[in-house]
Amino acid sequence: MWDLNAYSYTAEGANTVEKFENELNAVVLGQWGHVTDYAVAGIVEFAPVASYEGRIIANGMAAYEWAPREGVNGSKGNIEKLTANTLAYLTKTTDAITETEVSADAPAEYFNLQG
Repeated sequence: MWDLNAYSYTAEGANTVEKFENELNAVVLGQWGHVTDYAVAGIVEFAPVASYEGRIIANGMAAYEWAPREGVNGSKGNIEKLTANTLAYLTKTTDAITETEVSADAPAEYFNLQG
């Protein structure tokens, strides 16, 4: 996760998200639904620049746990879809992207380091 208020920017923008994106040639793809002050970024795409030709999708969400030490991860299917969609996006094979979405009105789920 990126705390976008923790940095100083030279790029212009209407808020910290725009400044972050403009400064780093990036696009914030995801953040927490309850965050409304443009303060954090959870998933970011970094576009190619002169010295680095590839794209990067960086996932800073702490809830991305593939295999917990104990028990079963009830969200593993969502993690697998996110991973498949990310790889498909990076390779530009859009036929692999799934259409499954969760309603924004679905109840929030909270996890700690133990799951």
